[in-house]
Amino acid sequence: MPRTGIKPDEVTFVGVLSACSHAGLVKEGRRYFEDMLKVYNLEPQVEHYGCMVDLLGRAGLISEAQEFIKNMPIAPDAFVWGALLGACNMYVKVELGESVMEKLLEVEPRKDGAYTLMSNMYSSANRWKDALKWRKAMKERNIKKTPGCSSIEVDGLVHEFRKGEKAHPEVEELYKLLEAMDGTLWTAIAHAFTAVVGAGILALPWSVAQLGWILGPFVVVVFAIVTYYIASLLCDCYRTPDPVTGKRNYTYIHAVRELLGPKSELICGVLQYSILWGTMIGYTVTTAISIASVKRTTCFHDKGRNAKCGVSGNLYMLIYGAIEIFLSQCPSLEKVTILSYIASVTSFAYALIALCLTTAKLSSNHEFKGSLMVAMVGNTEATSERFWQAFQALGNIALAYTYCMLLLEIQDTLKSHPPENKVMKRASLYVVAGTALFYISLGCMGYAAFGNDVPGNVLSGFYEPFWLVDIANIAVIIHLIGAYQVYAQPVYAINEKWVGSRWPTSPFNKIHTIRFPLLEKRFPSLDYKQVVSTLNLRHFHNCSCNDVSIFQCNSWSSRLNFLLAIDSLLSDKHVHSTGQDTERKLSVVWAPSSRN
Repeated sequence: MPRTGIKPDEVTFVGVLSACSHAGLVKEGRRYFEDMLKVYNLEPQVEHYGCMVDLLGRAGLISEAQEFIKNMPIAPDAFVWGALLGACNMYVKVELGESVMEKLLEVEPRKDGAYTLMSNMYSSANRWKDALKWRKAMKERNIKKTPGCSSIEVDGLVHEFRKGEKAHPEVEELYKLLEAMDGTLWTAIAHAFTAVVGAGILALPWSVAQLGWILGPFVVVVFAIVTYYIASLLCDCYRTPDPVTGKRNYTYIHAVRELLGPKSELICGVLQYSILWGTMIGYTVTTAISIASVKRTTCFHDKGRNAKCGVSGNLYMLIYGAIEIFLSQCPSLEKVTILSYIASVTSFAYALIALCLTTAKLSSNHEFKGSLMVAMVGNTEATSERFWQAFQALGNIALAYTYCMLLLEIQDTLKSHPPENKVMKRASLYVVAGTALFYISLGCMGYAAFGNDVPGNVLSGFYEPFWLVDIANIAVIIHLIGAYQVYAQPVYAINEKWVGSRWPTSPFNKIHTIRFPLLEKRFPSLDYKQVVSTLNLRHFHNCSCNDVSIFQCNSWSSRLNFLLAIDSLLSDKHVHSTGQDTERKLSVVWAPSSRN
């Protein structure tokens, strides 16, 4: 300010001293306080003394803050004593706090913040009866705590928000946004389990068989470690440049744009959405196969193992597509949490059933099958074919850990406290460790039970008890119905964003709500744009899935996932790079408006 010829006033120094206090700049704060009188000929007021007490108290210099108050040329007011009381609460100085409280009540006996500070200080010291005493005192004296508020300035207008805000003209949109970010550790685990544990787990015994006893389990463990390492890096990419207090990157592509630049955004975007799309195609095929397996197993049970029980999966793909079109009306990933819970339970169910069936078969064999080294199915196969199957097995195992491209979208559903990156790292650890244990168990048990003759889908190797096999296949179907939406939401979002920007006035951009007279809440909201995009995706999926086996679909997805893993590993040095500011979601909610 002096360089531009502007002389600071008393208000300027209040802001400067307050900033030094919150930043812990004790030396600088003292210098600015002394400059008020010596340099700018400004007499410090009680507000400035209060800022200095707060500065010293926050820094832990409580004795010096006491001495500072004693030497004040003016009588300390409630602000000064309150700053010292806040320091006592911060450092749990109970005896000094009681003394300060007495002096504070002499100046302002109904200061609600002081009662709260005393109660909190006693709670920190585990003196619960004393803490309750101050709460009762507030109630007896009819002292109510003033609700906290926050404010933001948008285009010259200041918007203030208090707890339980109802007066703001855009309060409905604001609460909708807040509801979309209320996720917890458990919701993150549910979404992550749904993303990680897919039908690819049923191909793990075959994959282990292609690699042998030594290499197979080793690869499963190594891929788990790599997946968790990449997940940990991505958790810190949700906010930049600081992983806790930086600006949010709401999706994987936002993070790539901030950290790696626009060129990498295009490359990684193509990889991410190709993986998501490929996985969705694989889920469609697997669901149709599972439905057909239920009918075929029942047919074999009724008519015998040699009966002709051919079943076409085309009709079931269409039915599956119709279900997904209905579920696509969930507006975002946060709204499919219940689907994730159901999908997690059902995935655990069919994986457990497969594990139990293979364990029972192993017990009846009375021997461990398989070989230590790379064991290709059949000894007469060409060398090139053996190598191809080994790499396909690596792709299947990589697909079984498909997760990282959805991590930031899942992390965006979490509450801001505790820090999202810490919660997401815990969720990733639990999910990856749990799935790795399951994968090793099922892969090894299936290989030990069938040996080199293990089928591509381990459930297809069982026909009895038919009801248990049918339950497992039905669980696969239910799981993939929910998992499809978890993978599809980012695809829907990018498609709808493009359609909205391309044809902003189109009637397809409007959301139409269906009202049911017996329900208080309107459900569902019909989004034409989402219906059209889903129909297009379903049409492409069905065309892509005709006469294509699930393992071919999985193999292509696996290779793309492997490339994405390499890209994430090579780019870890950019995790904390400073990027350009991204557009905030809240800017839509806090548009210029007048206060009532």
